[in-house]
Parts: sequence; structure tokens; C-alpha cells
Amino acid sequence: MPDGDDSPKRRVLYAFLRATTRFAEKLSVPARQVQEWVRLAYFQELRASGMTVAEACARLGLSAPTGARLSRALKTDFLAEQVEHDLPKRIAFTLWAGPMSRARLAQVLPRTDAEAIDVALATLVREGRVVERKGRTITFEITRAEDRLVRPGWGARLTALTSLLDHVVDTVHARFFESSPSEPPTPHTRSTLVGRQDSPAAFARTVSFRMRREDRAELRRFYEEKLWPFLKGLEERAATRGARDSTRLSILWVSDPEDPRPRDG
Repeated sequence: MPDGDDSPKRRVLYAFLRATTRFAEKLSVPARQVQEWVRLAYFQELRASGMTVAEACARLGLSAPTGARLSRALKTDFLAEQVEHDLPKRIAFTLWAGPMSRARLAQVLPRTDAEAIDVALATLVREGRVVERKGRTITFEITRAEDRLVRPGWGARLTALTSLLDHVVDTVHARFFESSPSEPPTPHTRSTLVGRQDSPAAFARTVSFRMRREDRAELRRFYEEKLWPFLKGLEERAATRGARDSTRLSILWVSDPEDPRPRDG
């Protein structure tokens, strides 16, 4: 396929698809099943953006019966877990901006069922992460500036995975497509992909290095004793000065026996 004006989009999206297919191959999932799930995920994204089922079907070139089948699949296979685990986290994150009423939360989360919001709020109050304030209008407020509650269970881990991948998507979009490169991108040069890497809104580095097994606990301690207190201090400083901009930072590491060479990329 020759390069064109959409070459940066095609190359970056292809990198995401390589990651998806690599994981599918590790799990021995057939390509046809992956294609079906990609279509389902695209359908869900369009619905979450505000499109009706008919509009989403028109965008994807699907028939009405196929759209109905995809809607049923979302509700039975995916959305129930999302409401149980993902929605409380989203609401808690939203309340960082300040106390809100049920009505205000419904405005902020327009595609979310009101009953689901009530269930999520009840979960947050029961866990002590949110407190209900009585008044002329009942409002909900987070009880602490940071939330480090790690929940066990399959659903909670899936929610954490969704959050991580959403962070990756937003970071990649900011680095490749939102900042202004020093010179116009040209699809036939490498600068097409790296010319936008200095976006002030996003930062990404992957560091590969060698480490002894007995030193892995020290890396964890660094996060707990050094990095987390530093991040907490930034949050407290922002709160005292009324800053509302939020920043997401993902930390993850894994042994990589296939490529032990140190590098910073």
C-alpha cells in the first residue's frame, strides 16, 4: 500500500493492531474471532460517543439485525462488568474536581444509565471512598485526595487494564497528532512519526535494563517510598492552588528474557 496523507494514522494504528494480534496469538484466538471483537469494540465506541444504534450501524455499514445482535452482546458479555467495576472508578475520578449531585454526574456521564450511577455511588459510599453530604441538594464528595485501593478479582483487574490502555491511547494521540512539529510532517520520512514527540501534554519512555532477581523488591520499594510520596505531594500542591488539570502516570515492568540489552527508547 503506497504512502499517502493518512500514512501517519495508518502506521500508528497498525502498531496498535500488531499489539492486539500478538496477544491474540499468545492466547491462540482465531483471527476471525478477533475481527468480530474489533467490530464489536468499534460499535461500542460509537455508541459511547452518542450515536444511536442506527447511526452506528450506518457508520460501520452494518444491517439493523447485526446492530441489534451487537447491542445484546455488549450488554450480556461486557457492560455488566463495566458498570460494576469501571463506573465507580470513573465517578471517583470525576469527583476529584469537586462535590457533585446525582444530576450533575448524569450530565458529566451522559451515556450512563441513572440507575447504574446510583449503584456505583452506593458502592463508593460503602467502601468509604465517597461521602454523601446532606443539604438542599444531596452531593457526593471524595474522602481523600488519593485512592490506592487495589481490588482483588477478575473484574477489577479488567477495569485496571481498560484504564491503562485508555491512558496509552490518549498519550499516543497527544504525542503523534496533537502537538505542533517544528516542520510539516512528510509521509516518506521518519520524522513523520517522531517529529511530534516533544508534545508538552504527553511524555513516554520505555527503559530496558538488566536487574538481578533479588533487586526486584527494591524497585517496588522505590515506587512505594519515593515516587508515590512525590506524586502525592504534587496532588496536594495542586489542590491548595485550585488546579483542576489532571495527569495520568502509568508504571509497569516485566522481565524480558528475549532482549536483555540496556537501552532507553
